[in-house]
Amino acid sequence: MSTRLFLIRHGHSRSAAERVVLGHACTGLSELGQRQAEALRGRLERTGELRDASAFYASVMRRAHETAELIAPAIGDGGLEIRNDCGLCEQHPGEADGISFDEYDKAYGTIETLLVKDRSWIGAPGSESVDAMVARVGAALQMISDEHSGDTVVVACHGGVVGCSFEALAGIPIGTLVHFVDNTAITEWLDDGERWRLVRYNDAGHLADL
Repeated sequence: MSTRLFLIRHGHSRSAAERVVLGHACTGLSELGQRQAEALRGRLERTGELRDASAFYASVMRRAHETAELIAPAIGDGGLEIRNDCGLCEQHPGEADGISFDEYDKAYGTIETLLVKDRSWIGAPGSESVDAMVARVGAALQMISDEHSGDTVVVACHGGVVGCSFEALAGIPIGTLVHFVDNTAITEWLDDGERWRLVRYNDAGHLADL
């Protein structure tokens, strides 16, 4: 049987609205993010496309967990436990946690800069290199795949995690293909027993009317 992995980016966050870098201190979804997650839930309830899910994971960062809570009634039988895993978090910002986007870019460079500069380079003290994030996310996705072989699994996560999935599952280095993922968009991978195949990427049709 094939393993199906659905990666759902979180809704728009309060930190994005305020242009502040927030990792584990995340303050959750903005009002727009809540509406986005509700729109996704409505779509999933209408289509039933994730009713066969048997496992549900989320990043421990609040914006991802709140997204998972909002869409939970439309995942599987509606009562699946949300299993939090820090392996599914966005890149850990270290001492940059809480500074503005502009301050971060000035001090450490944009993520695009880091991807081409040196993937092992660490910006803010205590933060995570690109290589470290890819390894962390790859290990988390492998664990999920191994534990739920042949199942349908839903993961509420982050744009960076979706980017890492291309490298971890298909060998496409992060940043060479994926540059943006819409809030609450669905990316679907399928393992047919021989390799992972991308079924869809950045499916966000439910946001059309927002």
